[in-house]
Amino acid sequence: MSARELVPLAPALLAAGLYLTQLVAATRALAQRPRRTRTAPWPRVAVLRPLAGRDDSLDANLDALAAQEGGAYEVILGVATLDDPAMRAALAFQRRHPALPVRVLLTRPTNARNPKVAQLLDMALATDAEALVISDSNTRPHRTWLAELVAELQQPGVGLVSSLVVGTGERSFGAALENLQLCAGVAAGIAAVQHLGDRCLAVGKSMALWRRALDRAGGLQRVADTLAEDHLLGVHIRAAGYRVRTSLTPVANVNVRCAPTRTLERHTRWALMRRRLTPFGLGLAQEWLLNPLAPACVAAVVAPSRITLAAVAFCALLQVAGARILVRMLRGVEAPAWVALLEPLRVALAVLCGALALVSDRVSWRGHAFRVGEGTALTPLPGASREEPVTTRAPAVLARS
Repeated sequence: MSARELVPLAPALLAAGLYLTQLVAATRALAQRPRRTRTAPWPRVAVLRPLAGRDDSLDANLDALAAQEGGAYEVILGVATLDDPAMRAALAFQRRHPALPVRVLLTRPTNARNPKVAQLLDMALATDAEALVISDSNTRPHRTWLAELVAELQQPGVGLVSSLVVGTGERSFGAALENLQLCAGVAAGIAAVQHLGDRCLAVGKSMALWRRALDRAGGLQRVADTLAEDHLLGVHIRAAGYRVRTSLTPVANVNVRCAPTRTLERHTRWALMRRRLTPFGLGLAQEWLLNPLAPACVAAVVAPSRITLAAVAFCALLQVAGARILVRMLRGVEAPAWVALLEPLRVALAVLCGALALVSDRVSWRGHAFRVGEGTALTPLPGASREEPVTTRAPAVLARS
């Protein structure tokens, strides 16, 4: 093999080395994850779960909140409109668990441009809890989830803790792609970053933070008009002098059936966040440098030969094997072989999402259309969103246990 033949393969070789580094770091982090024990009395805890629409297995996801071990806690469920299908599920959950302190809150959509933060602002005001735990509606926490988050939060100097999220439950092609992206892409990267540099990334699907840290960092209002509210909360809390940590015990994100277009939309939005959060959009480089199959395919197109085709085959096998290892470690059980075999398609999806994020700065989210600016600042697009008239009504507690 001549040096000239190696030139087209240089990006793929670099990417393969970085991919292997991430894979080793992620698997070591997952294998060595510590079991935290509480170092202080159990604080006043409120679990905030914003609801919007009818997620897969929503009732089971809600019921998991009532089965938590540890100390006492309250649950606040927020719904933005009375006609949201999640409202019925929230009230039914409250009836099923009369012994658990549960409040169902009708939140104000006009609180913030970010629809999730608009809900969280009212939910946080409805409680005097010392520790706020944010839990997305499509997550299903295990029994020790809350106890482990609180124990991690009570470590010296910690202000915010978020969980690894593992996609699970797929029964359709689109759901399998989504779950594989969460496991082999998102969770692997977060675990590797913590292991290699102790530089944790905040993920809002499952997050706990001290109210005092939140207040010192400027509160939820500081991220009210941004898309990447979870990441920016981590940045602001770190700047306020607190540590930000990741709990390496994964939380299940249940995706049973969804169309590939929904997966494409969600991860294009996330790619756009990475573009807007880094200088010159360098955050998107990970879609290339951590997926060696992509540059190997480019090399095979630009300089077709037996060597470049062999590199494509090698990188595909490498990433399929890596995906299978990561899914097994994150889920704790062996996944069907066909899930890992979708890894080449997941790579193509990740690259496509990155490309779309480079050519457009617009997103559609929860029925609203925005332009995403620097720092993920949201600007509503005229006439493209479901706007609610500005109102001064207070958040209404619709039901209380």
